[in-house]
Amino acid sequence: MPTPNSLTKKRRVAVATSDGVQIDQHLGHATGFWIYDVEPTGAVEFVERRTSAGLARVDPHDWASVGALLEGVDLVLAAQAGPGASRLLAEHGVLALAITGPVERALVACGRRGWLLERGPARQAARPDECCGQHRRECS
Repeated sequence: MPTPNSLTKKRRVAVATSDGVQIDQHLGHATGFWIYDVEPTGAVEFVERRTSAGLARVDPHDWASVGALLEGVDLVLAAQAGPGASRLLAEHGVLALAITGPVERALVACGRRGWLLERGPARQAARPDECCGQHRRECS
């Protein structure tokens, strides 16, 4: 159940995207993340692009590999996120959501439904407008 504070808190969201337009990278194959601040109203602000500094890919099962990339992040949106990686991120307070589609649409939807972050790790949405919605299933 959402708390009153969770409905007003700005969230920092990392998106695994190759172009800033589509969520199209698997968490385990991302070479970096685009970072956004998302308001509960759905307002979105690009903050920065974080890259994996020469690594061929991020190892989502090794916090040392992703910790600096995801510092200060509340939520990660990726095309796929396996249960092991999702659990590791959740242990460090980061929720992974597997979703594909337009970055902006997914961020707006998640901003308006910020209470998702209190619901638990590893969710998968079929479409960006379902992001943070009721029709999720566990990632496999």
